[in-house]
Amino acid sequence: MEMATWLIGEITGIFGSAIWNFFTKGFFFGILGFALGITLVIIANKRKAFHRPNRVWTILAKAHLIYVPILLGLLFGVFASVFSIQKTTGDWITQSTGTIEEYAVGYIPHVEKIGRQLIESGQQTQEDLYSKIVEGSGFAEGSWAQQFYYWFNRNIISFLLNKLGYSDDVTGIAQMVEGENLQQLNAGFFGGVSNNLRNNLVGNYFMTIYYGLLVFFLPFILIPVGEVVIHNLNRWAFSGKSTSPGDSGGV
Repeated sequence: MEMATWLIGEITGIFGSAIWNFFTKGFFFGILGFALGITLVIIANKRKAFHRPNRVWTILAKAHLIYVPILLGLLFGVFASVFSIQKTTGDWITQSTGTIEEYAVGYIPHVEKIGRQLIESGQQTQEDLYSKIVEGSGFAEGSWAQQFYYWFNRNIISFLLNKLGYSDDVTGIAQMVEGENLQQLNAGFFGGVSNNLRNNLVGNYFMTIYYGLLVFFLPFILIPVGEVVIHNLNRWAFSGKSTSPGDSGGV
């Protein structure tokens, strides 16, 4: 079996499922988020939460009646889709334990090649390591699929480094390739690599995606939140001015 081809095919399948997840779980949770948003703005509107000091501001504030349900629908839908892919990936790792161990053995020559290239070039940065790991994967530069390919193989390298007692960095890779006969390792050596992948890959890789999505959506979340904060500060400031500073009577 050509292991690299196997992994590329598996990753393509996982990320191909993103479209299906978008139209199933993403759509379902998007509708759920939209319904929740509708409920919240109806309750807020009945309590006159969108009433502002002047007509123009009130009209702008009432745009939340449309904006908030759409925003919650998108948030629920997008995050649910990514979570679904995360679960699919975790299940795939669990079901592919034996094949992943075989892949790890087959990946050893590539680890040695990467180590020799790092030593010969003298360029031992994380950027160099990333480019050498993803080289030949065929995935678009910077795409989630390419990052997944990197994280998967990087975690196999980390497993090797930790088990053989080397530092988990570029220098450790170079030292390991120079000091070890990696070709003698077999699938038994990689027992537990699937658990390592599931804990590190699924956790770290998808946390990076969640963080990126949060950064993307944060400005859109801050628009209604900021408007409400400004309104409350404005109301507090004017209510303070309307109170006379010395109401207690003197003799």
